[in-house]
Amino acid sequence: MIRSWIIFTAGVVCLLLGGSLLRAQPLDWFQDVTVFGTTGNEGAPAIAIIPTTGVIRAWCVCDESNIIGKLSLNGGSTWSEAACRDTSAPVRATACSDGQFAYVLEWNPARGARNLWRFPSGDNSWNSARQITIAPDRVHPVYAACAATDFEFQPVDPYLNVCWVDSGVLAGYVQGWFAQSRDRGLTMNGESMIFEGRVSPEAQACVSMATAWNEDRETMFIATSLDRPGSIPHQIRLFASENEGGSWNESEFVDATTFDQTEPSLAAYEQFLLIVYTRRVIVGQQSDIFYTYSVDAGSTFAVPRALASDVSAEHSPRAVVSGTMGMFSVFYVTETDSGGATVCVREGLLSTPHELAQAVMISGAGEAEETGDLAVVSGPQGAAALWTRRFPLGDTDVCFDAAWRTSSSAVRPVPSAAGITGCYPNPFNGCTVLRVVLTRAQNVDIEITDILGRSVKRFSAGLFPAGDHAIRVDLAGAASGLYFAGESDSPHPPQRLILMR
Repeated sequence: MIRSWIIFTAGVVCLLLGGSLLRAQPLDWFQDVTVFGTTGNEGAPAIAIIPTTGVIRAWCVCDESNIIGKLSLNGGSTWSEAACRDTSAPVRATACSDGQFAYVLEWNPARGARNLWRFPSGDNSWNSARQITIAPDRVHPVYAACAATDFEFQPVDPYLNVCWVDSGVLAGYVQGWFAQSRDRGLTMNGESMIFEGRVSPEAQACVSMATAWNEDRETMFIATSLDRPGSIPHQIRLFASENEGGSWNESEFVDATTFDQTEPSLAAYEQFLLIVYTRRVIVGQQSDIFYTYSVDAGSTFAVPRALASDVSAEHSPRAVVSGTMGMFSVFYVTETDSGGATVCVREGLLSTPHELAQAVMISGAGEAEETGDLAVVSGPQGAAALWTRRFPLGDTDVCFDAAWRTSSSAVRPVPSAAGITGCYPNPFNGCTVLRVVLTRAQNVDIEITDILGRSVKRFSAGLFPAGDHAIRVDLAGAASGLYFAGESDSPHPPQRLILMR
């Protein structure tokens, strides 16, 4: 297996995109669930979904010095009792998962402490979590951090990867660091510095991470934004490693314009990589959301396009890819004229990433925290979000919403070609369900091949009308391994299937 890594350093709402005026549909995602709500102030949420079980884990910070966790076993409809830990100091958190554990990385912005907690899938107690201190010798202030696993690429032996940005040796400079665990968080390899540069002010430092792959070659992406020489403002930066983080090389710029570029967020699946970020013509002026994408695992990128460009300021973009459904989602915050902000989402298909659905409001108009306090995740059934609601008197709660809780589907782009666009579950044990998109009525013929291209199963699923369809595939007699599902006369590449006994 070849592993290589790439790192990028980095009411009604009206949107003007491509010359047409689009309007956000109000509260299309059914209804919000308040996950954290007490007499205190909750915010800084983090979220993870165990892909093999669907267990959702959520955390938030309460009154700056307590971190609280809950879990849901039914898709977010109900939540467990809160498990609270007193941190005795302000903290922030981010989260990720693999097929067995959920991981939450917390850091103290002032003291520089970085603690990783590993939670079993169905246990919410802090006493059951395993703690690891990352880079204990570094006591510099931490400005941003992220964590990710490569479970979708390698479910049997996933790597856990952590990246953070702390203060550099010189005033106004920051350093990006990387550490990795190859035993599901039991131990952590020594940290290595990836980049160093200027960010003014340092508190605006940011970092994001995602994993893509091409056959047996894995690619990790991390994004940040660094100041450019002279008077030119921040720019998204790109770094790559082909030896599991041992050394790094800087790549080409994602956005070569001289506009101010900040807040990058990454998401990837197979060879598809999505980058969303905030862009301003002049530093300090109103911000818009832009996005670009690569369909060849980061070798080339499409010309950046405006995703949210309104008379109001948009910021805090968050991207996720739901690979099994063949979709991606971009969440962001748009400020309102009357104060407050609104959380919105736009969706697209991996097969036609240049086409996006209309914006949909996740929060009520003006109900969200203006600072963009939100966290997003992709699960087997689609995207989900935690966002911070601000009440008129100033107190805050953390709310949950998800694509599978919607009462009416968001407007989605019409697919330009038929084919298999995803499957669930994946990995699976015996049976899985393929998502097949048709642009016209036709017979659907499915062929399953192994990694050597040999036919394992071939069958006709029958005649289907145009639209989305679910087709069950039974591989009960096949051995564990990597397989591919293809549909005749389809331009889509075969769907990658992972059979685990």
